[in-house]
Amino acid sequence: MTPNAREMSESIHEQMPRLLTELAAVVGTTNVLTKPSQQQSYVQGALEAVTDATVAVVIPHSLVALWRVINICAAFDVIIIAQAANTGLTGAQLRMEIMTGR
Repeated sequence: MTPNAREMSESIHEQMPRLLTELAAVVGTTNVLTKPSQQQSYVQGALEAVTDATVAVVIPHSLVALWRVINICAAFDVIIIAQAANTGLTGAQLRMEIMTGR
């Protein structure tokens, strides 16, 4: 039996401290942004008024660090939304619970 969305959400929140610790071990604590004030320029484009809760913005500074971050997120079954230079995809990180069930 697969867990429902609420059970999955609770499970993810319970694992969040460990996830953030593992990410920080790869990229350093200053490169794991968890405060909304730190995340604003990453989660909201200049032309967008819509934002959504984001657990963390992770800033890897090498391809190896990016690979490790992706592997950690995959192990925790966390959705990754990549952003490059505030392109037109900035709003794509907003949750789509209807489509993803997450």
